[in-house]
Amino acid sequence: MYNFLNIGVDLRVHENGQIYFLEANSYPVLVEEYEELYGNCRPLEALVKALEPLDEKIVLVYAEKYFNENPEPKHFFKKFSELNKKGCDTCLLDYKDYKKKLISNDGKEFDKGIIFCPKLTRTKTIINNNPDFLVVNSHKIRKITKDKILCNEILENYSDVKVPSTWVFRTSNKLKEIFKNSGFEKLIIKPVFGKQGEGIEMVDKNTDFGSIKLGTKTWMAQEYIPVEKKNGENWDLRVFVVNGKYAGAVTRLSETIATNVHLGGRVEKLDKNLNEEEIGKIAEECVKAFEEYFLNKK
Repeated sequence: MYNFLNIGVDLRVHENGQIYFLEANSYPVLVEEYEELYGNCRPLEALVKALEPLDEKIVLVYAEKYFNENPEPKHFFKKFSELNKKGCDTCLLDYKDYKKKLISNDGKEFDKGIIFCPKLTRTKTIINNNPDFLVVNSHKIRKITKDKILCNEILENYSDVKVPSTWVFRTSNKLKEIFKNSGFEKLIIKPVFGKQGEGIEMVDKNTDFGSIKLGTKTWMAQEYIPVEKKNGENWDLRVFVVNGKYAGAVTRLSETIATNVHLGGRVEKLDKNLNEEEIGKIAEECVKAFEEYFLNKK
């Protein structure tokens, strides 16, 4: 079984047809949207199948407020309950709750199982290195996928996947210097450890670099990958890879450069003109490279 068990790989198709890696996600969402579009839940079905040999209950660990206010975790609970032979249960934590045990809503203590959790820091002291729990994408895995620079370096060293030219900066003067020397007409900037489209901007020759608010974060600048727009919208791909195998994909679209649904983007089926087999193979190659890097670093 892959350590990178359930990964979302974001890809962008250049207007010349070449496919570029954007970033990886160790807690990939849009599975509910996938089911609405395709009439099945292939990504979660593949995940449950990969976990089947363990013959254990899946335990969803969420902050109680998030679980109650968002449809996504309820969808996970419903589908895992339907698909997993041992069923599914929830452990809902208060935001200030750092229990030494995982307790279900009905008071039952979990001493083993498969942990599916968006915020692993809350349960790290409970499940870290505990052989009775299998965590879907452990802390070590998530630490890698959160680092966008590291992901690019891994792919450059362990695969043939194309990645955009990338630079790191912390000040507006450094960004201005990078842009001047890059040879590109446009660059995309974003925080190295950003999430949900946070801070994504496009810069060009007309940008007032001094007005960009960078704070104390470490940022990255990347060459802009132009796409053939769909009705004036930017788009990219969210590709699901489960246990090293392609498990479906959706198109994310937005009028802005950030296609995240969290920021107002929307989701469609893959365009029939795209080569789905090629897309799947590239996403698989990304995850294979991450896995190889992880195993070599152990």
